[in-house]
Amino acid sequence: MSKVFNKYAAIYDAFYSEKNYKSETDYVVSIIGDTGIKSALDLGCGTGQFTVEFMKLGMQVHGVDFSEDMIKIAKANAETSYLTPNTLPTFSVADIRNYVSGEKYELVFSLFHVINYMTTNTDLNKFFKTAHQSLLSGGLLVFDYWYGPAVLANPPTKRTREISWNGTRVVRYATPTLSSKENRVDVRYEFEIDQRDGTVLDSYEETHKMRFLFDDEIKAFSSGLFEQIVSFGWMTTTEPSELNWSAVTVLRKI
Repeated sequence: MSKVFNKYAAIYDAFYSEKNYKSETDYVVSIIGDTGIKSALDLGCGTGQFTVEFMKLGMQVHGVDFSEDMIKIAKANAETSYLTPNTLPTFSVADIRNYVSGEKYELVFSLFHVINYMTTNTDLNKFFKTAHQSLLSGGLLVFDYWYGPAVLANPPTKRTREISWNGTRVVRYATPTLSSKENRVDVRYEFEIDQRDGTVLDSYEETHKMRFLFDDEIKAFSSGLFEQIVSFGWMTTTEPSELNWSAVTVLRKI
C-alpha cells in the first residue's frame, strides 16, 4: 500500500465529488441502529470525508490512514467543514494493520472498501485484531467491501473518466486484472493531467491491489473476536447479491 495514494491524494476528492458521504453515513448509522454512539475510530480515513460526517452526528472521531498526503488533506477538510474548532476530529498517520490505539471506542468504521486493500490472510487477521483491541466491550465494527460473488458474476472492465481540476483536465484510465484464484483485482490507474490545449503537465500511474471477500472468509477471520449482526448489499437492507459489487457488514466485539 505504500506506493498508492501518493499523487492521487491531491485529486482524490475531485474524482469523488459526486459521492454523497452524508447519505452513506446516515445509512451506516441506520443499520447500526444506535445513534447514541459518542466515540468512533475511522480506519483508513483517507481525506476524512466520512470522519467529518460522523463528527457532525455528535461523535468524537479519530481518523487513521497510511498516507501522510491523505491525512494532510483530511485535516484541511475538517478545518473547512462546518464543525467548530473545539469539535474537530483528530488524525494519525499509521498502518491500520499495526495500529495500536491508546483509546477504546464504541464504534470502529472502515468505509469505501478499505478492507479490500488487506490482500493477504495476515493482513485481514491484523485488521480484525486492530478493530477488536480498539473497541470497548460490546462495541461495533462496520465495514464495506467488494462482495466476491458479485465480482465473479460481473467481472471488472476497463474504464476511463475525465474531470476538471484546478483549471486542468485530468483523465484516469483504469485497467483491471482479475485473479479468481487469489480473490483479487489489480487495478492499474494511469493519470494524465493537461491543459485544455492538450499540453501534458504531468502523468503517472498507481496499481491498487484489491481482495474481494466472501461471507465465509469474514466469518473465519472475525471468529473469536466478533459476532455478526447484519450483512447487507451496500445502501440496501437486503442480503448481498451478485447484482451489487458492494456489501456492508456490522459486527459486535465479543
